[in-house]
Amino acid sequence: MHYPRCENTPSYCSYELLALPNKAGGVLQTPHTAEVPFVFGTATSAAGLVGTGEDIALLTRQMMATWAAFAHFGDPNNPLLPHWPRYEHERRATMLLDRDSRVASDPGGAARAALASLPLYEYSVPLNFARA
Repeated sequence: MHYPRCENTPSYCSYELLALPNKAGGVLQTPHTAEVPFVFGTATSAAGLVGTGEDIALLTRQMMATWAAFAHFGDPNNPLLPHWPRYEHERRATMLLDRDSRVASDPGGAARAALASLPLYEYSVPLNFARA
């Protein structure tokens, strides 16, 4: 989908929260929405999901500062993370949030390339698999 009004708008939309130790014995890795307790400073209340330890407090501080900076300034950069460049299709700069947060270029590139030949699933079309 093309949104002409957004062409020149900077974007910092790509991040990954890496797997944390002690989370459900390592079975869950990093489930969808696992970042929410960090963003809102409630990670200690969600210890069963996110785990415990010094890394949790560090990630909470990083993520609260990052989301606050983005909400306030439209730019997630803050003193607690390395520089987060704008997202561009060619580089696909992605912030990897972890005890040693860092930016990676296209960290999901191999998986995306493996799926590139598959047809795009259209969620708005009922029974997509049966379409001719």
